[in-house]
Amino acid sequence: MNVWLMPGDTVGSGDYQTFMAQLCATQIRDWLSAGQRGCALLWRGETSRPVQASDITVLVRNRLEAAQVREALQTLGIPSVYLSNRDSVFETLEAQELLWLLQAVLAPERENTLRSALATSMFGLTALDIENLNQDEQAWDALVEEFSEYRQIWRQRGVMPMLRALMTARHIAENLLATRGGERRLTDILHISELLQGGGQPAGKRACPCALAGAAYRRAGQQRRQPADASRKR
Repeated sequence: MNVWLMPGDTVGSGDYQTFMAQLCATQIRDWLSAGQRGCALLWRGETSRPVQASDITVLVRNRLEAAQVREALQTLGIPSVYLSNRDSVFETLEAQELLWLLQAVLAPERENTLRSALATSMFGLTALDIENLNQDEQAWDALVEEFSEYRQIWRQRGVMPMLRALMTARHIAENLLATRGGERRLTDILHISELLQGGGQPAGKRACPCALAGAAYRRAGQQRRQPADASRKR
């Protein structure tokens, strides 16, 4: 077992986590390089093989730490996959925003539902942008028609192909990556869409948002309870 210490007497938690993520990524790079040279081997009985990236797992406490390690690995050109708890990813803000988006795709003729989807950070629109759309009847009708086409893709091919088409047309990835933590948020959205696609049967594609709805309501309930709990502690 190796223990790493950051030099210096005092350090902020953010700097400490970044430093440790970089140190962890550097160690992984060194192991992989040694494996390519035949100097880092895994043995089973009489046979051995070089260490590979798939042999290495980094345990983290939360999604923030996972994102820091992933970014450090990417800087060194090492691909990685974040395997999160399925339930936790449905408790994120991204899941709530994706829920609003899916609801808009299912019922684009409902003005309030469509406006809620457009107001998410995925679209990168301001309140003025949305109001201008709402005041332009021709533009709004075109938007409703566009979302109706996404609904057809969802029904015929599933939720993930639909989201890919929507994300490409509406530059969702670019909008998210332009925000702080955008890479993590985009990863969460893709992860959720994969889970929904994997769990949806042809007859149940229309019901996919139910999984998101339950988690969103639980998340909202927890947020409402926190102030009340805090007041009781006083």
